[in-house]
Amino acid sequence: MGSKIIDWIAFTRFNPNRPLYERDIMNFVCLPDGAIVTLSYRKKWVETRSWSQCASGKFLSKELLIALYLGDEKKSGTVYPLRFANILSAEIHEKEIEKDESDGQVVTLCVRLGRRPSADHWGALATTALEKAAYDPEKPLEIFLSAAAFKNSLNKQAAALAWHEQVKRLKMASPDACINRHWVFFEGIKTVDKKTGRLIASCYGLNDAKVTSYELTAGKSYEIDCLLHQETLSDLADTPVSATVVGSHMEVFPASLSQVGMGASINFLIVTQRKFSSETIGVNFLVLKNSGKDGDKPVPVARGTAPEFYCRVRIAPPFIFLPFTFFLLFFGAIFLSLSSESIMTFDRYFFGCWFSNQFSVKFADFLSIILKALGGLLLAIANIYALRKLPFGK
Repeated sequence: MGSKIIDWIAFTRFNPNRPLYERDIMNFVCLPDGAIVTLSYRKKWVETRSWSQCASGKFLSKELLIALYLGDEKKSGTVYPLRFANILSAEIHEKEIEKDESDGQVVTLCVRLGRRPSADHWGALATTALEKAAYDPEKPLEIFLSAAAFKNSLNKQAAALAWHEQVKRLKMASPDACINRHWVFFEGIKTVDKKTGRLIASCYGLNDAKVTSYELTAGKSYEIDCLLHQETLSDLADTPVSATVVGSHMEVFPASLSQVGMGASINFLIVTQRKFSSETIGVNFLVLKNSGKDGDKPVPVARGTAPEFYCRVRIAPPFIFLPFTFFLLFFGAIFLSLSSESIMTFDRYFFGCWFSNQFSVKFADFLSIILKALGGLLLAIANIYALRKLPFGK
């Protein structure tokens, strides 16, 4: 058995009047490991002794449990763990006061999504989380963000739930809340030019943007896979997911759709164009449905009924590109400018022996021709390499 301290608990719930909250729930379940998401809570939903700790940074980089609370404001409910995460930042700011609010202060947590809960977590860990959130079984949940730490006892052999299994359990726990929702899992960006199909880890802090960010290399091909859960396909468009690029120097090719069991898999091919300077662009993935009118383009589904995956991509030139090009150009230019006289001068200056002088006098013209040919070859290689990497070499 192993144990790990969970420092914070963040509860959320389905609320038809709050589509952004419902979208967040979908994102917690459907975004890839390493994705950056934010959670916002008004002061009245935060444990009193935890409010000041949000601004102090005491719990940064600590473990957070995100859990779904199935209940309303009038009666008690049950809770199910959605995702573990690490806290990256916590900020307190003012927000417009609504009719039923007396305080406009809001805390926003920026977190990086981690592993999914295991089957063991589904029951025991959720009960512990409620107890640590000062839960009264006779009343609805009153604290949605708590900093009460507790141990997460986890069997080392217990594997995290697969995405489709977690969705299945959520549907069984709350059929009404999960109906008419489009469960689409975004696996993440991975390379396609290697046998391993290496997954690109998301990074945080690109241009200080608190969103999921990837760093890709110019002049390469990548792909992103989206998995659709079972009946999700019923009322969606022929190509259920769209990818929109905000920026240049990256192209997303039309998606390919294939059947996987009772669900489906959508694969996007991403190609970064050849360039020698860095650039950051945005990519937005949305779930689409038919508009209902013949000939009209598909439209995004209602907010809150599907996850929304937005990421930023930094396209960086290959590290070896500039040094290698300069190396070829430098020596190519030198060799191309060598004459028989410069070869004999070089020989006398650096060697100066009788045999070397006799050799250079006899073969200077021949060496000049060979070195000029080699210089021309190096310049040609440098130009070909540059044309393959620079934007105008497409």
